[in-house]
Amino acid sequence: MTIQLTAVFRKVPEGYIAFVEELPGTTTQGDTLAEARANLHEAVALVLESNRALAEEQLVGADVIREPLSDGRAELKAIQRNGSFRELAGFLKGKTNGKVLSIEEIDDVIDGEQSSSTRR
Repeated sequence: MTIQLTAVFRKVPEGYIAFVEELPGTTTQGDTLAEARANLHEAVALVLESNRALAEEQLVGADVIREPLSDGRAELKAIQRNGSFRELAGFLKGKTNGKVLSIEEIDDVIDGEQSSSTRR
């Protein structure tokens, strides 16, 4: 999965104000555009770090599952290696919002996953 964030830089008399459209709270400034860019990278890291810490505090003692966010390519490769029909069915269900698929449609989903993984 590729997540693309949008950095916005606004010229003001004091330099530049910078923020990330998709990540509320990620706002900074700099005297120059280069400084604003560098500060924005740091701000993104700090916001993500803060959000993780807040989530961990709220979940203390809770029964949770933590896992990396994935686009499904690693799961598809594991399923192909192991050959588990049950895993394949679960994978497809997740990729198709539970819709029942024909064999041809299943092939299309798998082919799409394989071609997207070779493009990256």
